[in-house]
Amino acid sequence: MDLEKSVRELAQRFARERILPQARHLDQDARFPWPLFREAAGLGFPVLVVPEELGGAGLGPRSLVLVAEELAYACTGVAAALLLNNLVADALLLSGSAHARSFLPRLREEVASYALTESHAGSDVAAIRTQAERVPGGYRLHGRKTWISHAPEASFFVVFAKVAEGREGIAAFLVERGMGV
Repeated sequence: MDLEKSVRELAQRFARERILPQARHLDQDARFPWPLFREAAGLGFPVLVVPEELGGAGLGPRSLVLVAEELAYACTGVAAALLLNNLVADALLLSGSAHARSFLPRLREEVASYALTESHAGSDVAAIRTQAERVPGGYRLHGRKTWISHAPEASFFVVFAKVAEGREGIAAFLVERGMGV
């Protein structure tokens, strides 16, 4: 049996046995599904795209899509809640920084947030207004984000801000909860 088929079947079973029976209640409750997150973490779903040596499942984007499809069959909101850490993981991996990579193992047990959207810009990266000001020891961020998934539960955030004009002037910053958030 090939790996992708096994992963899909695992996700399908989890969706039908664990998510679907409580999907209506979860939607109405409108709270983060911590018990399901912990179960999904035990299966590696929040860290599918993270390399094994960094604490993840070591699978690719195709496996992520297959898992997302199966979980969304049961409840799209829960699927998003359980899989958003993979988007954060991509940003951390793309940074190439050892510091950013050090956050990857945390994605198995904690949730993180991807803070891009602004009310006037939506998800148009070039139109964001959040600024990053260089200060001694790093940067200070100024701006407002909206519709940030996992924001109430997140332990840390990947926040996108302008360091210079134009699309090339956008940078991603790791911000721990409590650092002015």
